[in-house]
Amino acid sequence: MQSQAVLFRDVHQVAVESVEIPPPGPGEVLIKTAFSTISPGTELRCLAGKQPNAAAWPVIPGYSLSGHIVACGEGVELPLGAPVFATGTRRASVNLMWGGHVAHAVTPAVAVYPLPVGVSLLAASALHLAAIAYHGLRLARPLPHETVVVLGLGAIGQLSARLFTAAGAHVLAADLSPARVALARAAGVDAFTPSGAVAEAVRSILPDGADIVVDATGAAPVLPQAIEIARELGWDDSPLLGARIVVQGSYP
Repeated sequence: MQSQAVLFRDVHQVAVESVEIPPPGPGEVLIKTAFSTISPGTELRCLAGKQPNAAAWPVIPGYSLSGHIVACGEGVELPLGAPVFATGTRRASVNLMWGGHVAHAVTPAVAVYPLPVGVSLLAASALHLAAIAYHGLRLARPLPHETVVVLGLGAIGQLSARLFTAAGAHVLAADLSPARVALARAAGVDAFTPSGAVAEAVRSILPDGADIVVDATGAAPVLPQAIEIARELGWDDSPLLGARIVVQGSYP
């Protein structure tokens, strides 16, 4: 069948065109996409031609979508019309760079997750981004008394700041965009726009540094400053866990 997809045709060249989507094979389902979520850092890196081991142009970008099951392959017993979340298509007539920005997606049934009641298709389309942020939280293992600094309030940074806040840690977030800072504040996150070096700005608020620093900027020069923000271990009476740095940015 013919369907529509976002195509990266070459470096900084984007188009919406028809692509051929095959019927679902054994163990696969066909999803009619309702929403797909842009992952700005990853997709801008791909569009700039900086993705290692990328397929030849053109490619279908994106890796997080929601929609309804419209057909099932052999051996699959999922209800037609069920609202689901998936991570992209597996087959199409052009190369895939995860293949999420497509109007119809063929994907293995094991990669499809039925949506609970109360979760909208719009919200579900961002679940993969939320999972990335949550993975960083799980690895960092924040304790309720600890302080977390989130650098960068794009999609991953916003989700990270909110998840660490929900885990009970005190979160301070920073971004150069006043609009992003306002969005984080509206969600109950302590956020600010730094002037000058971000490490100095954060240390002026947290002189002892942070237990956990999340770098969600995707800007390589920020990483050394993230290290400067991390709390130094004392020689005695040190915390059970040392300072942790979670790199969530998408770097070339």
